[in-house]
Amino acid sequence: MKKILLILLSISLFGFSQTDKRIALVIGNNNYTNIPPLKNPVNDARLMAKTLESIGFEVLLEIDITDKRSFVDIIKNFSNKRTDASVALVYYSGHGIQIDSENFLLPTQEVFESENDVTDFAISVQDVMRYICGDAKYSNSLLAFSTDAGNTAADGDGKNSIYCESLCKNMVLENISIDQLFRNVRKEMMIKTDGEQVPQDRNLLTGDSYYLSKSNSDKVNIFIVDAGRDNPFRSFKRR
Repeated sequence: MKKILLILLSISLFGFSQTDKRIALVIGNNNYTNIPPLKNPVNDARLMAKTLESIGFEVLLEIDITDKRSFVDIIKNFSNKRTDASVALVYYSGHGIQIDSENFLLPTQEVFESENDVTDFAISVQDVMRYICGDAKYSNSLLAFSTDAGNTAADGDGKNSIYCESLCKNMVLENISIDQLFRNVRKEMMIKTDGEQVPQDRNLLTGDSYYLSKSNSDKVNIFIVDAGRDNPFRSFKRR
C-alpha cells in the first residue's frame, strides 16, 4: 500500500529561525494479525521520517500501533507538543477504511468483522484532526489522501509506495509551495498508475502560500493518509 524510494538527503538543506519549530508524527502499520498484513508501510514511514528530518522537522516515529487506546494516547501526546510549534504534520501509512463519508485508521491487533467494529476500535481521521487542531474546525489545515474515495491504494512492487516516493521527492524541493507539491504528486501518480490512483486533498490553508522548505509565520496543520478508502467488508485486499 505504500512505497518509498531510498534517497540520500543532506541533513541541513535549509536554515530555520529559532522560533520555527516543526514537528511531525509518522506512523507505519504493517503487522496486521486479523486482516491481511502489508509489506511497505513501515518502509514508507521510515523514508518519510528521514525526509522530514532533513528539512527541519522534529519527528516522532511510531511503528505497528496495536490498539485504539495506544493510538489515541500517541495522538494526544503529539497534540501536546503541537502548542509551541509552527507546523504540525501527521503521516499515516497502513490499512484505512471509509464508512459513509468518514475515514478510519486501523490499529494492527484489533478485530474488524463489521462496520461497528471499525467505528468502535479504529480511529477516525476527523478525531485525529480534532485532537491536533482543537475546536477551530480544522482551520489552517490540509488533509491529503493517497487515493480517492472508494478505491484502494497500491502497496507497490518494490520497497516503497509510489505515493510516498513522490511525496518525499517533492518535499525536499526548495521554493515549492504546499499547493504545488500536492499538484506534482497527483500528476505523477496519475501517470504512473494510468489514472487508477488519484490522490485527493482538502486544503483549508489561509493567508500567504506555505512552503515546507522555509519559515512561515502562520501555524499550519498537515495530515497525510497513505491508505485505501474502500470498505473492507466488500474486500480487504490491497493492490
